[in-house]
Amino acid sequence: MSTAAHAASGATRLTTETAPTAPQARVAPVLTIVVPVFNVEEYLPATLRSLAPSLGPEVELVLVDDGSTDDSLRTGQRVLDELGVTAYRLLRLDNGGVSVARNVGLRAATGDYVLFLDGDDQVSPNFFATVRAALAPATHDIVCWRYRSAARDGASQHAPAPAGTPVVRSLTGADAFEEFLGGRLDVWTGSAAYSRTFLERSGVTFTEGCVAGQDREFIHKAFGVAASVAHVDATCSFWIQRTRSITHSFNIRRFDAVEAHRRAFDFLEERSVDVGPGRDVDELRNRAIVGHYFFNLRSCIRSAQPADRRRILALLDASYPGLNAEIRQRVSVGSPSFETRLYVRAPRLYTSWVVWRGGVVEQLVTAKRTALAMRTQLLAPARGRHAAH
Repeated sequence: MSTAAHAASGATRLTTETAPTAPQARVAPVLTIVVPVFNVEEYLPATLRSLAPSLGPEVELVLVDDGSTDDSLRTGQRVLDELGVTAYRLLRLDNGGVSVARNVGLRAATGDYVLFLDGDDQVSPNFFATVRAALAPATHDIVCWRYRSAARDGASQHAPAPAGTPVVRSLTGADAFEEFLGGRLDVWTGSAAYSRTFLERSGVTFTEGCVAGQDREFIHKAFGVAASVAHVDATCSFWIQRTRSITHSFNIRRFDAVEAHRRAFDFLEERSVDVGPGRDVDELRNRAIVGHYFFNLRSCIRSAQPADRRRILALLDASYPGLNAEIRQRVSVGSPSFETRLYVRAPRLYTSWVVWRGGVVEQLVTAKRTALAMRTQLLAPARGRHAAH
């Protein structure tokens, strides 16, 4: 997953559009797929190959290069040429971050719906054929579907969605948002298409300058104000995991996710969005802020070098003034957990505890995998003897 790794440089944005290499009859597309590209030379070919079967008069592709310094552009164009894809648009920008690239792609889109797919993620071979019935006619604000996380080498495992007509549920926006908040409707950036007119009407865009959590902020806002949502019960997209992304490395800017969730719930409160029975916006905001703070703190501690671990709280104070003090205040209310009590009373000891706990969990996982492998090996001869009889 590369999008959060884009630098947010605030550079001047320059856009240049390449025209299709072959003239085509103009047909209003049903779907625009916006692919932000930033230094994904080794991943982009697989993304484009997965998209190729869906591209055509009803599906337009908009590639937005966010100032790549590698050979992403030429690699992408070569792959598209090899695939015989001629009708696509390429927008070139100075580096401004993934949110800038997505917003530029959104403004350039002409489809009824817009899908944002990162330059290292993929879709199923029959993606558009599977979701088309939910997209046309354009009656829903959002159309979403199932997705699966996959390792980079899992491309061969991306089987087509099952043949036949998938089950499509039509939900009110309120019901869909309640399912989303309750964890019963799992949505990722690449598993939802948004009505372009709905986004224009609601004013929902990606927050520029934010390098982590902007995806979740966008999804919370869009689902919070949507009037109708369709869910396609088929796995149509794949979130490719790679270790060099911001979610798998030490980067103090990952705490942008805390502020992203704060903005999301502020937006919902300003719009007087109903968050469902038994829920309160303040409670949800507090849970999101505290939860994402500790999730990212643990991740930073475990992925940082020993010398950096001792400086993380100081780096946080410098980068997000007042955030540490706010978290200490928030966790002191109610019934704090062992983790939060340790964090408040002994921050250095907390750091050591996180490292130790991470090591123990890793050892347990390794031991479990080893035991399962040994069990498989021990059972293999017995299965062979049974088969012989």
